[in-house]
Amino acid sequence: MQGMTRNYLASPSIMGVRDGAAFLITLCMVIDPGMTSYHMIFYSMVGSALGAGIVFGFGSMIPNGLSPVHLAIFGMRN
Repeated sequence: MQGMTRNYLASPSIMGVRDGAAFLITLCMVIDPGMTSYHMIFYSMVGSALGAGIVFGFGSMIPNGLSPVHLAIFGMRN
């Protein structure tokens, strides 16, 4: 995360990756409590991608929003 955004503050928790994975895993465990660990891994990767996509999507809506500082701010607000 730090190398991709050139920001020393960037981490999976700031950029929405960890929160997206946790949200989707929790949602899927409520819907299907008997899912296998392979399904959990798959859903955590999908949730991570969605969380990061939301942060980068918000960043792309404003001019110069994909700068490392703006991405960190959007990730903290997410």
